[in-house]
Amino acid sequence: MNTTKIIGKANMGKTKKILFNEVNKNIDNNQSLFILDNNLEYYNYFGLKLKEKGYKIKVINFKNPLNSDGYEPLEYIKYLYSKNKIDLCIEQINEMGLELFKNDKYHGDPFWENSASDYFTGIVLTLLKISDDKSYTFGSLSNLINQGEEPYKNFNMLKVYCNSLDIMDPIYINLSTINNAPVETRGSILSVVKQKLNLFFTRPELLKSFYNNNFKIDTDITDKVAIFVIGYKPLYNLSNILLNQVYSYSKLNNQKITFILDDFDNLNRVRNIESIIDDANKGYFNLYLTCKNEEVLLDKYPKNTFINIEKTIELTTKEDNHIELNNYKLPTLANEKPIYFDFSKYIKNNY
Repeated sequence: MNTTKIIGKANMGKTKKILFNEVNKNIDNNQSLFILDNNLEYYNYFGLKLKEKGYKIKVINFKNPLNSDGYEPLEYIKYLYSKNKIDLCIEQINEMGLELFKNDKYHGDPFWENSASDYFTGIVLTLLKISDDKSYTFGSLSNLINQGEEPYKNFNMLKVYCNSLDIMDPIYINLSTINNAPVETRGSILSVVKQKLNLFFTRPELLKSFYNNNFKIDTDITDKVAIFVIGYKPLYNLSNILLNQVYSYSKLNNQKITFILDDFDNLNRVRNIESIIDDANKGYFNLYLTCKNEEVLLDKYPKNTFINIEKTIELTTKEDNHIELNNYKLPTLANEKPIYFDFSKYIKNNY
């Protein structure tokens, strides 16, 4: 079976009775793994075996970024841009924007969130296009947003830059809504952008993990890699972005991988889950997801989202699933100070 859904309340054996066995099989078959491991159960139990089997082990720890291999959300975007896969690059930036700015439970006017997402796409594309410093990271977007509003030659810096572009340039198209908006509307859109992104920009340890990342999607997803993602509820959208990027890269480069999405009902809605299910059913990947409460899961997704899951296992009886876990050592993040792209300097030097 390539797609399996496992349902059961806590301590029913979803993880230790079923998924531990599946992970063991995958390791014995030298299959790459992507595991949502919020409680470090998989990492502590399988770490030593993975090392002995010659696996590359990567830990993306959003709960404690200093004990992590780090993750730079723009790394995969840079990879696509460098390979001149511009359409896919823009598609991935749009997906990131939707993840960052859309509210699954919001039923009002989507104008503000759509405009914020367009603005985000525009500034990421700007950073890709004008920065010669390949060490810039997600944190550089904060500089670009703030410096872009600085007055310059009767406009602000971002508008000066946009006015130099062809009107069919994707940057111009994405930024035109905010650049041409009335002052109050512009201020409201920027308020939405800053409110959402400051969740990341105000976390020094997280910013450090962006810059000091020892995990690179384009080089680390190999035939034998195990990626452990320790999620943190305020940053669940980063877990979703990472999942989407690993899925996209693996499909693009025909790298087969097994996705273990434990406690899937606790995550923010994964927007491309139907595509992941379909591709797993076609044999590109293996997919296992678990949930404690199926009603919570189905409330987040459109009807029939999971109708094509090939196998469903429902556990109804509690069993003794105690397994001794080791305290496998977590990686330690490097301590280099992040470098941020200076948009203000670029504009003053070029316009």
